[in-house]
Amino acid sequence: MLAIFPKIAGAAGRVLSKDGSVPGFSSWMGFESWVQNGANAPSGNGVAVLSAGSLASSVGQKIMSTLLSAEVEGGLSSS
Repeated sequence: MLAIFPKIAGAAGRVLSKDGSVPGFSSWMGFESWVQNGANAPSGNGVAVLSAGSLASSVGQKIMSTLLSAEVEGGLSSS
């Protein structure tokens, strides 16, 4: 599922993410939206995780929130 998450406290913009899984592995990727700090330029922040298990989404979300020096509000579950 593709989702856009506007509620990451401290993040300059939104995060666009996609997750997926099949038996045996899972994946998650997320990218910060364009930065609006006067430059109107694309952000350099992005994460891609491939896991031999079901933890890719939670690991990817944690890495993204760390990169953005932000707190994930209520998790980033795709729906």
